[in-house]
Amino acid sequence: FRPWFGILLLLAICLPWYIKVGLDTNWEWTKGFFFQHNLGRFTGEMEGHGGIFLITPGYIILGLFPFSAFIIQAVTKGWKERENDFLFFNWIAALSIVLFFTVSKTKLPNYTVPAYPFFATLLGSYLVSLFTKSKSEKETGFKSSNWFLLIFSILVPVGAYIAFSLDESLLSVRNVAFLLLILPIGILWAFFKFQKSEYRQAAKITAATTILTSLVVFCIAMPIVDRQNPVIKCVEQVKNSSPIVFWEKYNPAFSFYLKRPIRELKDSVDFRNFVANNPNGVIITTTKKIKDIDPKLVLKTDTVSKGKDLFETPVTLVLRPKRINLQ
Repeated sequence: FRPWFGILLLLAICLPWYIKVGLDTNWEWTKGFFFQHNLGRFTGEMEGHGGIFLITPGYIILGLFPFSAFIIQAVTKGWKERENDFLFFNWIAALSIVLFFTVSKTKLPNYTVPAYPFFATLLGSYLVSLFTKSKSEKETGFKSSNWFLLIFSILVPVGAYIAFSLDESLLSVRNVAFLLLILPIGILWAFFKFQKSEYRQAAKITAATTILTSLVVFCIAMPIVDRQNPVIKCVEQVKNSSPIVFWEKYNPAFSFYLKRPIRELKDSVDFRNFVANNPNGVIITTTKKIKDIDPKLVLKTDTVSKGKDLFETPVTLVLRPKRINLQ
């Protein structure tokens, strides 16, 4: 390993860009990126994306599914064969990323994505070695993992249907969960191949099933579910309003879809002045945060939209100052 050469190479590639963007933004971008969105997210929970330490390994298992069923065996093999520099490098990189984001206060699925190639290398090494072992050794490595795959794949459509049924915002599209039946059907087929000792076929069917399921989820199911997003439902109603502000907390997706900065109201006085002076304005908040405002002041607004954020607990509330009828 040549760590100092690697650090110098990294700085030579990245540092000029960071310096240029810092100069162009009067160092505002630099402060926001490093201190707020890196250090701040590590030391504190942001936008409600926190949770216990088990969430981070859970993201890895879901992100690398179905072959994450073999992740324990793959990591164990990587440690046992640590004299292999390349394999051990992937072992260190994969576990370092997971450990780092396990400790981090803010947790999101995309944070662990850089670990995927390293885990994939470990998994690939394990699977290749598995196919060269004796039948008894194969069954020892495959049996528990295949049962896990089968049970988990059955729980996916069942769990999705129950979760959609319990969520008022998704109740109308709960039948989308039936599209996920592709997963248990394919995994069951692979499971029978395993029982017949057709291990390579089982692995191929498992991979093909997951690829097909992913295509169905992202191309068919998710667009249907996404249309239930309160942000998407509301954005057409408020996109021509001005100014648009938020009180204490709002769904960051509004900034993406509206393509404009959204100012925060500083205090209740700021809230009162906004309502009084901006008849065409919009206030974005949540049903929980609006309780911090005097109810009499809230009565001076009309509700434009109200809906639970998808897969999260906050209920987005969009308000507009009441317009006085002069007639």
